[in-house]
Amino acid sequence: MKQFFILLIFALLIALGFGLYYAWPQIEPNIAEFYSESPDQEYFQEEEEEVDVSPVEEEEVYQFETEETTDNFLALAREVIHSNPRKSWDYLEQALEKDPSNQTIRIYRARMLEGAGKPSLAQEEYELAYAEDPENLPFTDQYASFLMRRGNYKEAQTLLNQNLNSPSNDSIWLKAWFLGKVYKPVGFNWKHHRIPTGHTKPLVQYILELPEDQFWNETSYAKVPYRHDYLENQQITFWLKLFQALETEDYAIALQLLEQNSFPEESWNPQLVINLTRILNYKLNRTLTLD
Repeated sequence: MKQFFILLIFALLIALGFGLYYAWPQIEPNIAEFYSESPDQEYFQEEEEEVDVSPVEEEEVYQFETEETTDNFLALAREVIHSNPRKSWDYLEQALEKDPSNQTIRIYRARMLEGAGKPSLAQEEYELAYAEDPENLPFTDQYASFLMRRGNYKEAQTLLNQNLNSPSNDSIWLKAWFLGKVYKPVGFNWKHHRIPTGHTKPLVQYILELPEDQFWNETSYAKVPYRHDYLENQQITFWLKLFQALETEDYAIALQLLEQNSFPEESWNPQLVINLTRILNYKLNRTLTLD
């Protein structure tokens, strides 16, 4: 009954359109380096005006002393992304002209558009990147992550489930398993398939060995390699620990997890974090005020 109550809360928030805004997934280091800052919460709101990514003045365009390659444009775009996003966008435009089918450029553009509060335009870029090579697992993972951030769980789960069979990757398995746990059961026999190789393979193995009625088991997790790293860079660990604390009515621990959340700006579901923090804060401290 407790587990049902937890899942009901999650389902209700989904129905209200809050969504699991999943932030930066495990992707190629150069993409993470390109845009590592998380979008502000206001970026998730649609606005009518178009994002200001118009080309810079002609005299401002960098003149290469060597060949103007796609890699050169991408390098320049990364260099000025924070200091001059407009110029960075212009470099991406030039890179795209040279290589219209380059998925990496599309992903860069999508992240910039999403960060500028234009999720619809960002989705177009993700769709184009995915269409270029649907079998490219890292970019498929990127597209699914975007859909999860936007609260489009049905489409994200469909995409993830289509890529569970070998060859797959560990990041896709983590997301698919999580959605199967909190959104809709996955018709996939996990234990009859080999876990994909990757840094989070031990974490995947751990969650697959959890009993059906548990979200987390601290004793078992103590034996997981890289366990400290996962707590810092795998958001799934935060949610599973939180749900387990709620399941066992360890409300003080649940509130502590919420207050010490390592993913405040990258939350899969920021509204759920706020609501649960207020509920537990009131239950334990009789106040709705948040620090």
